[in-house]
Amino acid sequence: MDSTTAPPARKAATVDNSPLAQALRMAAQGMALIPVHFVHPSGRCSCQHGRITSCRNRGKHPRQKEWQTKGTTKASEIRKWFLDWPMGNYGVVTGAASGGLIVLDFDKKSGGLETLNQLCRDDETIKAAMLSTFRVRTPGGGVHLYFRMPPMTSFANAQAVLPGFDIRAEGGQAVGPGSKRQEGAYVVSGEWPADGLPELPPQIVQILKQAPPVDRRGIEEGQKRDRSGIEENGRKGALLPSAAKTAAKSTAPAALQRIDLSELERDELAQRHIRETLNATLPTEASTRHKQVFRLAQQLRSFSDDWWNGNPQDLKPLVKRWYEMAQAQAKEIGFVIEGSFVETWGEFLTAWPKVRTKAGRVLLNVCLEAGNILQKGQLPLPVAECVSQLGYDDCRYTALILVCWSLSQRWPEGSFPLSCGQADRAVRWTLEDDSDEQLSVNTPWAGRALDLLVSEGVLLRPYKARKGGRGKASRYSWAWTPQPTPPPSLDWL
Repeated sequence: MDSTTAPPARKAATVDNSPLAQALRMAAQGMALIPVHFVHPSGRCSCQHGRITSCRNRGKHPRQKEWQTKGTTKASEIRKWFLDWPMGNYGVVTGAASGGLIVLDFDKKSGGLETLNQLCRDDETIKAAMLSTFRVRTPGGGVHLYFRMPPMTSFANAQAVLPGFDIRAEGGQAVGPGSKRQEGAYVVSGEWPADGLPELPPQIVQILKQAPPVDRRGIEEGQKRDRSGIEENGRKGALLPSAAKTAAKSTAPAALQRIDLSELERDELAQRHIRETLNATLPTEASTRHKQVFRLAQQLRSFSDDWWNGNPQDLKPLVKRWYEMAQAQAKEIGFVIEGSFVETWGEFLTAWPKVRTKAGRVLLNVCLEAGNILQKGQLPLPVAECVSQLGYDDCRYTALILVCWSLSQRWPEGSFPLSCGQADRAVRWTLEDDSDEQLSVNTPWAGRALDLLVSEGVLLRPYKARKGGRGKASRYSWAWTPQPTPPPSLDWL
């Protein structure tokens, strides 16, 4: 017998580490899987037919639209993917689709391994949890750590929670082990625990609650523009002085302050503002939940400076109430809002850091000031002259004129946005203390009142919103100038 040939019985059993075999093992653990694009030997992503640089996530993004709801554990379906795309990759859908899965992603290039080491040095409990769970080494030298979210806890995807530390949670996916990119393969470095995945350590839960999701798309786009810049000497691809680094620093998680909802109990007008905000942002037709959730985040974040810099986790009761109101209104109108509260909550957390401009609170502050002015009976001179010369003896019009003048003083160049609905609320907020007078104020009245003020020359309207449309509000500016002569006398009538 040839000494170099081992007997068949003694041959070591080999483990199939192909993407298909690994995908079937993950599906057997209850993980919902989706097909993911792959990278051609030329370096081009399978989603593209043009330049290599056309895709920013080569071999990492899903093939299907609305993939968040299409994850499967069926072996037959998974095998079919790899028959259709023999070089294909696959992804693991995180969140409720995979039983509350959350994947901690530590990226080597961004300093994630240093962050992981520091977390382990600071707390032995974290270190033990990290070593006991399922681990995957990424092609870039980083690591994916698999955990289950604790009961009654949910997180949305988040980036740069700490330097080089991202999470894949509700609405996300992680490229599965066995998948390949140009840099290499995703390799299992810690086997699946016999008792199943452990829960996320409480210390990590606390870190995630203190750091809301960060949207890095703007930063990545800025970096991409910088890399495509051309210096004066004609050298292509040079990195120009970049604002992207500054932007990255500005989006680093800061110490977020708590939002104390109990303060609303002492401010009835603020309570009314919150109630009307919830009502105004409810979906009125199918497939608009995502857009309305963003509007809700924008309105709530703009409520005050404290809320603008606050932790969105504290607003969960308000978002829960909004979701209940949305379900009730949808049922009454006759359509269905797809998805659970967990999905809505995840969308809210994702939308919060994407809010770039304040909205809502400016109008409320103006109305508070206008209400105080009306109570004292000391109208600003331009408003007093306007009301006097036009002969308006209706407190509703006086309040609307005062609000418009105040907005013109606050907005750059005096041009301010105002919708009919906002004008309606502004008049009611301003006249809140006039409880003895039965006011007839609503959105149609506000629209007619604004048209009248434009006709009378009190306001200019450089932009008029489309009737019945949604989105941009009409824009106005203060245009009143005192009349040089009094109107002619009509005593003879």
